[in-house]
Amino acid sequence: MCEEVLPNLLIYVTGDFTRGKSGSHIRFGQMIELAITRFHNVIVYSYRSNAQDPWTKEGEYRFRLRFPAAKLVLEDQTPALKLLVRIKNFALMLAPGRAKSILGWRLPGQTPGYDKAIASAPQAALLVNFIDGLTELNGVDVADVLVDTHDCKFIRYAKYRGLKLFACKSLARLRSEIGVLDRVKAIIAISAVEAGFFRAVLSDRTVLLVPVYSDAPKVATRDIKKDVDLLFVGSNNPYNRNGLKAFLRDHAALLEDVTLDIAGSVCEDDELVAIAGCCRGARLLGWVDDLTSVYARAKAVIAPVDGSGLNIKVVEALEHGKPVFASAHARDSLPAGCDHCVLPIDERLIRRVVADQAWRHDLEQAALSYSCGPWLRGDRDHVMELLANTPAGGGSASSS
Repeated sequence: MCEEVLPNLLIYVTGDFTRGKSGSHIRFGQMIELAITRFHNVIVYSYRSNAQDPWTKEGEYRFRLRFPAAKLVLEDQTPALKLLVRIKNFALMLAPGRAKSILGWRLPGQTPGYDKAIASAPQAALLVNFIDGLTELNGVDVADVLVDTHDCKFIRYAKYRGLKLFACKSLARLRSEIGVLDRVKAIIAISAVEAGFFRAVLSDRTVLLVPVYSDAPKVATRDIKKDVDLLFVGSNNPYNRNGLKAFLRDHAALLEDVTLDIAGSVCEDDELVAIAGCCRGARLLGWVDDLTSVYARAKAVIAPVDGSGLNIKVVEALEHGKPVFASAHARDSLPAGCDHCVLPIDERLIRRVVADQAWRHDLEQAALSYSCGPWLRGDRDHVMELLANTPAGGGSASSS
């Protein structure tokens, strides 16, 4: 019996994600791990000189160690390419209806690695992370591309800059976002809320919901004393910083007798350090390479964050069997069924979880059960099937 060989797959990621510094980085890794099991040839393309997460030799080594079956293609984004990205983005805000043509603009000879990757993987499907990847690539035939949106770009832009969603700058980005997504083959949403939004504004596009690309790991029961009441894990982005600082201010009295460990690059924020220093129960752990023992010691996890998309750290906490106290946004972004393990931020409930071991045990079992359920996988298999049947998705567009 002949074994079916699935098509080639080209995945574009933004920068070095191999340390898992953020939720998007964790998602990149999960996506590639799944793709390797489904595709004969997986090529991961990225710019070496990414501003936030530049690739290093250590990052390349981590990639090869974790994904030996995938090929990593890196090259520098030249000044000319960076200028072209800005021109494309501006043009999309002015003329979103011409998105297909604009995204095909390219500078010949500027990306030999990208061009060679496409040539070496004929009829490769193309999966792009973040809508911005479509302008960052040096020309793409957008009609055969799947985009993992991660969040709504215009909402993220507005909230990062403290703008109203109806501000002109926000609406200009909404125009370009809808114009681009209206031309791609399919959109992958990370939360049910955003999947509904995309379906409402893009009536003839395929919108798929994939909260998590990997199956929940079976976390072994560890005989570790739970000597930390609450835990927060997060990267140093505005959502995490602002949400955590508000929690520390609003619940300072609670933290007089309830302990809170804070892990991740969010600990690098000077204002957060100062506020945490005034809370008796708060402790900054900084960056932690292996969070397994950190989760094991905690009784519960908090996620007082706003923003867009799905908070990956909430899912990670549930996979470790931890009940989560979360903001309305974090709760709403999860698929249905999480009510028994993801609770609103309420001091009365927090104190009960900390003190009531029996109830906490029930919540832990509910968390593990939810994290292993099919709702977090969503349309994952449909995404892989769609990619496997997408011809010539990775071909760069001819210059316009």
